[in-house]
Formats: sequence, C-alpha cells, structure tokens
Amino acid sequence: MVNATNIVGVNWGIRDGNTKELKQGLIKYNKADGIQLDKKINSTSYAGRVSFVGDMSKGQAWLKITNLNINDTNQYMALITLQGETGYRYIATKLNVIQTGTITQGQTVFPSTEPP
Repeated sequence: MVNATNIVGVNWGIRDGNTKELKQGLIKYNKADGIQLDKKINSTSYAGRVSFVGDMSKGQAWLKITNLNINDTNQYMALITLQGETGYRYIATKLNVIQTGTITQGQTVFPSTEPP
C-alpha cells in the first residue's frame, strides 16, 4: 500500500513484457508540472483517448482510456514516485477488451446450448 500523502508523481504507460519498464508512455502527472501527455502519443492510436483522473492527495492516480477497441488489450503499468525515495514503485494491470457482436434486422438468433 502506498501512503497517498507521499506520492509526488505517476507515469502511466504500456508495460514492456513482464519487466518494470514502459514500452510506451501515455500520460504522467507530477506535483511540479501537472498533467502531461507523452510526446509520442499523438502518433499512436491513443491520441485523444487518454486522460488522467483522480486526486493525488487521496492516492487516486488513474489512467482513463475512452472509446476502447480490441487493440487496447494490453498490460498497463503505473510507475509511482514517492517523496524521499529513489526509484519508483510500480503497479501493473491487464486490460482485456472483448469485441461485441452485432445483430442485423431479420437475423435469427439461437440460444447457446453451452452453459455460461
């Protein structure tokens, strides 16, 4: 558990395999500079869809991705910088986006015979 009052910065991005490193930065926040998008984000599919939400004073440092699509399935990670510590702590999460099906007018839909 991270003491919320000691957080001075968070850097969200796509995790590089099973390492503690980011393959692609997305957005970061620190007390000195505020919220900053990664410089390379505009050349990615994340352009215009990534934001930082939460309240750092309460330990809330969340990444928000809107208009999710199947290509957003990935491992994401937060690198957390704490006051008085060198280096960072990290928290990783896996996002699985599932594409929904569509039914057109007049299409017959049969119930599944398999259990949910």
